[in-house]
Amino acid sequence: MFLDEYARELHQDWEEEARNAVAGLRLADGAHPGDTQIRTVVEMLAERRPHFARHWARHDVREETTALKNLRHRDVGDLTLRMLAFDVRASPGQQRVLFQASPGSSSAEALSLLGALSSTRRRAARVDPR
Repeated sequence: MFLDEYARELHQDWEEEARNAVAGLRLADGAHPGDTQIRTVVEMLAERRPHFARHWARHDVREETTALKNLRHRDVGDLTLRMLAFDVRASPGQQRVLFQASPGSSSAEALSLLGALSSTRRRAARVDPR
């Protein structure tokens, strides 16, 4: 969200998504006080990304389990997807995150196209592994 410049292009409401990402990280930090990996990530992002530092200073804590996401994909354009996050019982602390388009919508058609593009690119990479 903060280190890949494509994230700003992909997320149509990057500012809201950034707030949610930081609030989720703060939730993880509270659930695992003293976790050195979380601390390292927070310190690195706070030092390198002023947007992150500003959101971290707000002390928002939130877990996003369902939301509508508006994305703009480089290859297929605008997508509106329902995001659902589920805890993985067998692996505490991990989540499975699903993105789903409404059946018959332009987003569903765009996801089908994206799948076809991805498959074509994988086949081409196997033929010419450059």
